Amino acid sequence: MDRPEAQPRFLGALILLPLALLAGLGIFSLRQDRALAEIEAKDRCQDIAANYARAIAAALQNPAPAPFSEITIDTNGRLVAIGGSSSRAVMTENASVHPLAEDALTDEQLQTWRAACSAEYNKKGDAPALLRKFIKLSPPSVFLTNARYDLALEDAEGNDPEAEELFAEIGKDRGPTTEAGVPLFLLAEYQLWKLGGREKPSSESLCSNAVEYPTLISPMLLTSVESSHGKWRDLWQRDEAAREFYRSVKPSLVGEVMNRGALWTHWDGTDWLITLERKKNSSPPQFSIAALPDSQVATAVKGVEPTEQHSAPYASVGIEIAGQELLETNRAWPLLARADATLASGAKITVSEYLARPDLLFARARVRAEWFAALIVISTAVALVGFVSAYRGFHQQRRLGEMKSNFVSSVSHELRAPIASIRLLAENLERGKIAEPAKQKEYFGLMAQESRRLAMMIENVLDFSRIERGAKQYEFDAIDLGALLDNTLQLMRHWAEERQVRLVLKKDCETIATPFSCDPLALQQALINLVDNAVKHSPSGGKVTIGLECTDGGIALWVEDNGTGIPSEEHEKIFERFYRRGSELRRETQGIGIGLSIVKHIVDAHGGRVMVRSAPGQGSRFTMELPRR
Repeated sequence: MDRPEAQPRFLGALILLPLALLAGLGIFSLRQDRALAEIEAKDRCQDIAANYARAIAAALQNPAPAPFSEITIDTNGRLVAIGGSSSRAVMTENASVHPLAEDALTDEQLQTWRAACSAEYNKKGDAPALLRKFIKLSPPSVFLTNARYDLALEDAEGNDPEAEELFAEIGKDRGPTTEAGVPLFLLAEYQLWKLGGREKPSSESLCSNAVEYPTLISPMLLTSVESSHGKWRDLWQRDEAAREFYRSVKPSLVGEVMNRGALWTHWDGTDWLITLERKKNSSPPQFSIAALPDSQVATAVKGVEPTEQHSAPYASVGIEIAGQELLETNRAWPLLARADATLASGAKITVSEYLARPDLLFARARVRAEWFAALIVISTAVALVGFVSAYRGFHQQRRLGEMKSNFVSSVSHELRAPIASIRLLAENLERGKIAEPAKQKEYFGLMAQESRRLAMMIENVLDFSRIERGAKQYEFDAIDLGALLDNTLQLMRHWAEERQVRLVLKKDCETIATPFSCDPLALQQALINLVDNAVKHSPSGGKVTIGLECTDGGIALWVEDNGTGIPSEEHEKIFERFYRRGSELRRETQGIGIGLSIVKHIVDAHGGRVMVRSAPGQGSRFTMELPRR
């Protein structure tokens, strides 16, 4: 078996070896030229990328101030301070409701407090007296401060000098707030400023407190109080922008951000680069946020872009800052060089140089390659034409020879058994060895059975021959499927009884009486092949079920046995021509390996499909799904 295989190998070696040596020497020389050019390009691009990355880092190291105050956060991303002040970061808390806990009051205090609140709301004249009575009852501090503030408001309306003293006293305690969350000391200072007495605070002090302790009334205070200049209103607007910016990026300030030191976010219609830098001597750790809009980042990158003399014309630059591409390029291009730089926050800047114009880099090598390639192509074309022609001819002849040998061997082996059986039975009858009429009838039945088996194999061989030549014709006609099944079952029943296998018919199709268009002889042949296989692979005493079911677009004919089953890796192979499981010389079942290939061809010709469901030890089920025409 090794001699035929050696012939095409030797032939190929004689034809292709000289050509391969010539091509190898030429390719090696050309690759050396390209390798040297590529090494020089990588070294140059590495220097360009490193210098560019360092220049970008320097340009972004001291960014221009963002349009909002400095933001400080902790390791959990919570807002700690704005503009270095922790009190300026509590706008959210001051804007929330702070209900007074009335359950902390005694019954007398609660009754007096509610009466005073009702008198204030209804503008009754006894509100001051009720508030003074409540104060004398020594309520909790938060109630006491609120009562004093309400009393001061009442006294101020009545021009009572005591109002100024009360407001001044309230202004010293910065803890208590109203139920709306507004610090009482800030309201007291504003009332003192309106009274204009000797305790009147300066405009600068009032505006400073309005910004330092932000509340919902801070904008009103800043608008009402005229300061020496508009710096407090500007600072308020910056703080408000900072709070709005923080609310926007807060969901991103968690997890790996603290390790990366930077992230990108979208706010106010713009992409922003946020860098996080740990504040010195902060315990627990705190981080200040620096934010740059993408336009400013792009400007900084553009400002340090290498000049034409210091760049590579064949390379394309890709820039990535904090995980986001700033200058996109085609990553499918070969990478020439890559360099990194980091900001003080730890944010990573990556500059990559890709080979975008290899034609410029390998211009000289390309000219030599074109001439040599022309020579190689012409030589290769001539050699390959001869080699492919010889190789295909040899393998085609060998394949045809193997197919012929396998087919003849299989057919001869399968035809020998029924012919030998018929001959033996006939000789016994001829010699008069069988005298009993019952025994003679049995012999005649066996001879008829072997003849039918022989005829079926010959018919399969003839059909396979017609299929191989493309001469197989199908004649479609409307038939009664039920009758076809009954007839097929009757033909196979004697064969099944000889094998001690029981045949069962199931008709689950409601429209079985409706004529079905098909080639009845071909369809019956396919069904006989499936039943024959099922009977041969079923154990003695087993059962083979033939079924008919209706589907959405047609019918399904299936044959099921309880034999040994078929491994899943062989489900496709069994439909190949001449394929049989096991050794060709050690068969457990009869057949020549073309039955299932004929079934598949018949089903395909009807526009359907054949499927198998089987596993070792679980039997097999073959299904032919056929559409209605």
